[in-house]
Amino acid sequence: MDKTSRIARELLREAVAFHDLFFHAKSRATRVWAYQLPDGSYRPGDHPLTMGDVLSHFSGDKTLAAYLLDARDKVKFIGLDIDLVRSVIRPLQAQGFHPLDIYDKFKSVLLEVTRELFDHLCPYFPRPYAAFSGGKGHHIYAFFQRSVPAKLPLCIALQALEQVEYPKELISITAYPRQLSRRDGYGDIIKLPYGAHQVTGERTRFIDRLKGEPLDLLPSEVVRHPIDPDLPSGEPPDERRGQDLQFEMADELPEQFLRLITEYPRIREVFEGRGKQSGDLTRSGIDMSLLGVAINAGITDPGDLAAIIAYRPNAKACDHPSPSAYIRRTVTKALQYFLNPPEQNERQAGPNARGSGFSSACPGCYGR
Repeated sequence: MDKTSRIARELLREAVAFHDLFFHAKSRATRVWAYQLPDGSYRPGDHPLTMGDVLSHFSGDKTLAAYLLDARDKVKFIGLDIDLVRSVIRPLQAQGFHPLDIYDKFKSVLLEVTRELFDHLCPYFPRPYAAFSGGKGHHIYAFFQRSVPAKLPLCIALQALEQVEYPKELISITAYPRQLSRRDGYGDIIKLPYGAHQVTGERTRFIDRLKGEPLDLLPSEVVRHPIDPDLPSGEPPDERRGQDLQFEMADELPEQFLRLITEYPRIREVFEGRGKQSGDLTRSGIDMSLLGVAINAGITDPGDLAAIIAYRPNAKACDHPSPSAYIRRTVTKALQYFLNPPEQNERQAGPNARGSGFSSACPGCYGR
């Protein structure tokens, strides 16, 4: 295969991955996308989106935006737009400031708000993505492995926003989708990464949330979260922290635990929310069982243990009113429970003796 053919194949592969991230696979409707005009406004697409449109987006010739809702009122990702308010922008524009100069002037506060909002989304999504909009603000995206009812990401976004303190006289934050059903209209659009802003010429690109530096990230490398479409309860957060450990959650599952769920199908089934047949069968009970297996296998770092219960499918943390508090409390309890049991014979019997639902699924995990 010559170099030109190889590049064309790679581009097409990334175009397909991009389409799969932002658009619904079975949709042939025209009202799923829009494109940006030279003045920064948008016009709805007048034909079903094609790979040619996506490749034009990559080249900068066309800038795509997405309507999040499909015909079934489901979405594939959550989007947040962090921007400067118009009362701040307009006087500066009147003074001749370029949009990128305005962005540079307020970049530090935009990054600070983006980081805080990003961190509040992490208990729900293991890998949200921050992006520079190409203009005067930031976006945050987080992706589902499959379409889910719009109520889920909307409630997650609103719950995260309630916990973020930011200068409302400077910054506005908009969560997408902004409505639950197409009965209320097609909804709003959000500009998509990898394209060029038609006003500034700058790319909408993923960035490091700490310093705002561009990330070299292809669409095929973006992580989509296998979150189950359960609705967060919306109850008041539980503020009872007691003596819970304070720690930072790991960015990914620990390698030792990945080996466990690869070598022992029973543990993998329980990690995926199925297969546990005795003991406490609630999701919090499954979390404790998994932590017991992990601790007895020698995984005792609180951040690694937190990742195990936060990143598993249908995790209890996903719809807890205070996810970080739940994770801290559960990890703290598990470490106390399995490292300092009240009776030595229970320790020797392993987690199964304490209602974990495991027996000999992982012979090497117990008695360490």
